Amino acid sequence: RVHGGVASRTTMAENLDTKMIQLQRVEFEDETTPISGVFSNSTEQEDKDDSWHLPSSPARRAGYRLKIATAIVLVVALFLYLSIKAQYSVDSPSPDGTMRKSVIDGTSKCIDSSSPVYYYSAASTNRGLHSWLIFLEPGAQCTSAASCHNMSLTSFGSSLEYPETFTSDGILSRHEAKNPYFHDFHHVYIKSCDGGAFLGHVEQPILLNETSRLYLQGRLILEQVLFDLKKHHAFSSATAVIVAGCSMTGLSALLQADAIRDMLPPSVLHYGVVVENGFLQDVTNTHGDHVFASMIKSLYTFHNTINSLPQNCVNASTPETAWRCALPENIINSIQSDIFLTHSLYDSWQIGCVLLATLTNDNTLSCWGQPGWDDCSHSLLNPIMSCSTSQRQKLDHSGKQIVAAITNSTKLYSTGSGAFVHSCPSYCSLTSPGWRIYESKAHGRALRLDKAIRLWWTGRVATMNHVTHPACIFSNEQCEDSCKY
Repeated sequence: RVHGGVASRTTMAENLDTKMIQLQRVEFEDETTPISGVFSNSTEQEDKDDSWHLPSSPARRAGYRLKIATAIVLVVALFLYLSIKAQYSVDSPSPDGTMRKSVIDGTSKCIDSSSPVYYYSAASTNRGLHSWLIFLEPGAQCTSAASCHNMSLTSFGSSLEYPETFTSDGILSRHEAKNPYFHDFHHVYIKSCDGGAFLGHVEQPILLNETSRLYLQGRLILEQVLFDLKKHHAFSSATAVIVAGCSMTGLSALLQADAIRDMLPPSVLHYGVVVENGFLQDVTNTHGDHVFASMIKSLYTFHNTINSLPQNCVNASTPETAWRCALPENIINSIQSDIFLTHSLYDSWQIGCVLLATLTNDNTLSCWGQPGWDDCSHSLLNPIMSCSTSQRQKLDHSGKQIVAAITNSTKLYSTGSGAFVHSCPSYCSLTSPGWRIYESKAHGRALRLDKAIRLWWTGRVATMNHVTHPACIFSNEQCEDSCKY
């Protein structure tokens, strides 16, 4: 009502109050259900039950309960989905292929007690979503408290100075042109900081003094990295895994091939080990000394590597001879896992740290310790010009020992395993441009290392028969152009 052009405020308030009271009851499922005290200041309403009431009809009550049950089921299903997604989620790949540092906060430690580290880059395509390539960094070995203390002051015994990111070439490259088949796998690079090639497990630290302790826990580091990958990345859903290593960690991967298989998720259907320049057998130096075997024996004792060696070999040995199960020629034919061995006849580590090595008082290898080899050893890419005839013959003899040991390994002729032997002087070509350069000639054709590994992994080459013959021999004064890049 309007009186003199002005609304009656009292009447409007009364009407509004009436409308608000009428809103006390709303329609729900064709029934009227009271809502507690809404828009009302009625004392009687406040005394009523403030809860929602089910519809009076039994059928409608049953339907209401069904809707509530359905909502609960959906909430639980969503929770489970998010939990599973979090467990198996795949990290976003780095656009430039950079691997990022992950620190292990477990019980394992580097020599100096710092935390072990690995670098990780997620799969870059759906094709590689469940495929993993894990590389063990080649490191250095120590066989006494003094040598391990010295190593703890370097990056081979401490993780304190490791950078936040890491990039690699070769089989860990993200560039499809450089790495056509493995570029989109999950990539893992485990840093070496234990002084024992991931083989040792000494329960208690070695006390140097009241404040300094040394930790020798390489095997535990490896185990905890694999556990961390399951916990924080998508490793629990892996179906294909390659573990690779070079030189001493190549030997380590070979020795632990079956044990590592048992550490992998049960979802893994395809597993293999790539060993580069890791067939480090018991051969002598230029003076006839078994320097490498002596170092391996000291490593076995000082790092307590017995549990990392093939147990069928250990069980068949005496306590005095079990250390010899760390030599590849003694265990390779008993390994069950698929193996691909790539080896240079002129592996720079084997030449410098075995053929030309001497031993220190604590059985640590002193590499390149033989006099008279400076010019030859510094120019191995062109040895014909820098090595004497006698030196080239010794290099060739070393290469022939490698060929003989590899060709006598029946494991490498079995289905699922193979080998690639070349004559290019190298150390770790798997993570270098050499991975796409080095060639081996067999049956009138040349095959590059990267293609040989791809053929092995995809099952298109079954045995070593295809790729065993070297491309050139130094004493014949032939240098292979494919060795240069």
